[in-house]
Amino acid sequence: MAILAISSLASGQGAPAIAPSNINVEPIRSTFPEVVGKDDVNSHAEFDRVRIGPLLGFGLPNLLNFGGLVRFNRYVGAGVNVGFIPTLKISYYGHALISYHEFDIHGRVFPFGGGAFVGVGMGYETARGTFRSSTDISSYLGLLPPGVNLPNPLIYESTAAIRTLILTPQLGYLYMSELGLSIGIDVGLQLPVTASKIDFSSHLGLPAGTPESLATQIRTQLLEPSDAAVRGTLYTIGRTPLPTINIRLGWLL
Repeated sequence: MAILAISSLASGQGAPAIAPSNINVEPIRSTFPEVVGKDDVNSHAEFDRVRIGPLLGFGLPNLLNFGGLVRFNRYVGAGVNVGFIPTLKISYYGHALISYHEFDIHGRVFPFGGGAFVGVGMGYETARGTFRSSTDISSYLGLLPPGVNLPNPLIYESTAAIRTLILTPQLGYLYMSELGLSIGIDVGLQLPVTASKIDFSSHLGLPAGTPESLATQIRTQLLEPSDAAVRGTLYTIGRTPLPTINIRLGWLL
């Protein structure tokens, strides 16, 4: 072929014409992997495995609460929570001093695969109320028989406890960084499910020999109002739906 081409050039006839043909040209495909941006890789990196860790919070009705959360994947989580109120008086609940604690197990669904969630918890709340009163009984001392003395002032204490099964629907947002630092807020409503039973006890130090008519008069006029204050406070806690709000801070590993 080279000899013919040289012969043709030597004879001055020029290069031979090449007949056109239909040639399909395919694009060249790169054999190098596609480069993905760092932001795309890390946007869901925090959910590529089960995350678990503690959460600490504060809010209402639980002034303090603590527990843990397991984030199984981008969309599903579950956990436990324990909340309590130290012994104090809260006018919203009544006149008695109360101590309160609540335990629940909850599930959460993250419908968008991010921090927003809806959930529901079920557990028990237990409240204990104490009302201690001191009353001047000088007007009753003249009714006592000889040799019988009543302490003045007379101190009386009523104590009661109530335990209620509750259901708590919630919605909120829990932000979690790549390192696991988690900050969130949630609101909900504690709904009593079962009827509450109040366990009640009282203590009145009347000495032996106190006439029964006088003891009945003291109980009716002085002590029954104290008992009613305790019962009323616990009835409010155990039978009334209570709104909840919590701010939480934790670390999910």
